[in-house]
Amino acid sequence: MGFLPPGSRGVIENPFVSHAFLDALPAGTLCGRLRVTEQGEVISQRYANRVTATFHLERLLSGVVRTSLLHQSGPRPPHPMRGPWSEVVAKSFDAYRSLVEADGFVAFFRAATPIDAIEQARIGSRPTRRSGAATLADLRAIPWVFSWSQARFHLPGWYGVGSALDWLARERPDDWQAVHDALPRWPFLKYLLHNVEASLLMADPAIMTLYAALVPDTALRDIMLSRILAEYQRARDGVAALFGEPVIRRRPGQLHTIAVRNRGLAWLHHEQVRLLAAYRAAPKEVTLNALLLTVNAIAMGQKTTG
Repeated sequence: MGFLPPGSRGVIENPFVSHAFLDALPAGTLCGRLRVTEQGEVISQRYANRVTATFHLERLLSGVVRTSLLHQSGPRPPHPMRGPWSEVVAKSFDAYRSLVEADGFVAFFRAATPIDAIEQARIGSRPTRRSGAATLADLRAIPWVFSWSQARFHLPGWYGVGSALDWLARERPDDWQAVHDALPRWPFLKYLLHNVEASLLMADPAIMTLYAALVPDTALRDIMLSRILAEYQRARDGVAALFGEPVIRRRPGQLHTIAVRNRGLAWLHHEQVRLLAAYRAAPKEVTLNALLLTVNAIAMGQKTTG
């Protein structure tokens, strides 16, 4: 089992679904070795304490051994719901692409998130942009996801899912029912939707609205924010319907943890918005340094960069 430092490529484990990603891997793909990217903000959480580090590595090792043994039988036939689910994926992709290619979206993104501050931070192993051009195509994945998580949109983790599940329920009710019935026994889909739901739970419409107020064009702000919030609600409703049980019963611990963190995060978000407005009005190094402190604090408070 090999480990890679932050910034390298590998399988990223979601902190809310510890090692469930192993069960979600395609059959025959794990043969005793696993390369894992550990996010920088969780390294101390998992490895600073010897007992905690040992426990985490033992769980990971046992999971790799177990899954490798199960995978020795080789690839299995495709899941019977693979075809219908592929259509859902296509619908989700179309909805996501429709948003990011909409007129004014880049302007909204750059104003409603602290991307400009993140671009000034010396984090990660590579620059935030590939060539320096101010386009989405040139922006690397980490700052893209990181900036949305700072503003509590967590948009890359769920946008498009609501539209796709709504389409499935309306246009293909039999397939929706089949997906619903298959969910408990399909590790891939269960893990996927679990991660989507985790992003939805970390997102906060009130904080989204707070950051959106930084967008100077009020018409653009209203159009984009209403579109995002509508999709957010569709995604929450769609995922909850598939799981068939209230999230408070399935994830009470996570909901409690988020509620506790939000008490401290609320002030940090308001302070970051204030500093963003001040820095954009009159760029000063002292303001930028304070702004970057809030970026780090919010990442640690959420225990994720997204």
